[in-house]
Amino acid sequence: MKKTIFTLTMIAALAIANLQSMNAFSGGSGMSDDPYLISNVADLEEVRSVATEGLYFKMTDDITLSGEWIPIGTWGDDPAIEAFQGNFDGGGYTVSGLQVTNGNDRGLFGWVKNSTIKNLTVHTNETGISHDSPSGGDIFGILAGSVGDSNINGNSIIENCTVSGNVTQGWANCGGLLGGASGSTIINCRAENVNVQPRMWNAGGLVGVLRGEGTTITDCHVINATVRSLEHDAIGGIVGTLESESASTITGCTVTGLTLIGHDSGAGGIGAKYERFLRWIRNKCCSLFNL
Repeated sequence: MKKTIFTLTMIAALAIANLQSMNAFSGGSGMSDDPYLISNVADLEEVRSVATEGLYFKMTDDITLSGEWIPIGTWGDDPAIEAFQGNFDGGGYTVSGLQVTNGNDRGLFGWVKNSTIKNLTVHTNETGISHDSPSGGDIFGILAGSVGDSNINGNSIIENCTVSGNVTQGWANCGGLLGGASGSTIINCRAENVNVQPRMWNAGGLVGVLRGEGTTITDCHVINATVRSLEHDAIGGIVGTLESESASTITGCTVTGLTLIGHDSGAGGIGAKYERFLRWIRNKCCSLFNL
């Protein structure tokens, strides 16, 4: 009898939790044909509060943030659970006013795996993705900090997303779109009017570093970007560093209006490491202009 009561209590608790999650959004049930609807800041914040694995979310309006944003999805003690693992459709709408100055993986999303994020535009405020101390942090991007890492495949699709704004004062691994990615697909994305300036290395107009298993970047564009290492090197228009050149492919991409500034070279100069990376990009059939 006690076991039956306990079981019924657990079922009721889960039902109440699901009902609360449903009520917290502007509509929907989180299914593919009935996604949770996100129309305001409270809805967007609620994405952090639900177990996102396999759930679907869709924006229905532009959203303007104010103050400090806590990224959706974290590394934590168990990234397999705490990472964002859902399907997020921006619906062609924009999140603006993004500011993140705390945590390790920083962006609108923090740590992402087994996900799809698409049809979304994100603008930072003047502070943008930054740090409130000189030591900085690691893995910054406007859309997301990290999509997987060297040990855990991101296995995600980032599609038709556009970002603009500032990514500065990170220790390393900073990109306009993503700080880092592994084993994922990035297609038809744009970084426009971005300022990417880590203190050390791995800075890219689109992605800071490609790690682990291969990532495919296709038909992406970087427009009017400044990519600068304040104290070190490894910077590029599309990607700062590839941990394995044979593992990833970059095709059909363009860079226009790019300023690269390496620590060991003059303003606008490119050191030997940067030149080798740019030659690799050219060999992968990407167009680079105005370097």
